[in-house]
Amino acid sequence: MTIKKIHTFWEDTAKVWLHEHLEMFRDEGALLFVILLPLAYPLLYSWIYNNEVVREVPVAVVDCSNSATSREFVRHVDASPDGWEAEVLQVSSPVFLLQSHLLLSLTEPVRFL
Repeated sequence: MTIKKIHTFWEDTAKVWLHEHLEMFRDEGALLFVILLPLAYPLLYSWIYNNEVVREVPVAVVDCSNSATSREFVRHVDASPDGWEAEVLQVSSPVFLLQSHLLLSLTEPVRFL
């Protein structure tokens, strides 16, 4: 008896699911929300925030290991997309963090990596 109830439940669920999907594809408004809106939303969202990309952020890198890997990391941080110049100041000791901030002479706080 229990297996029959479970089977009936899943059969009824499948019928309702199929019926609702058929109705959804017949309704243009629902079809708009299900298909077009998920495709249009990322495009609209990226277009709105296109100018909000942070550029020219000064960064001070403290490289205590001075290894080839850390130098490669600094080169990747200093990579300048779109032709703008990045201000990366590499210091070898945490003692020079305050000095590096003063050397960059910024009114905004410096982002340290």
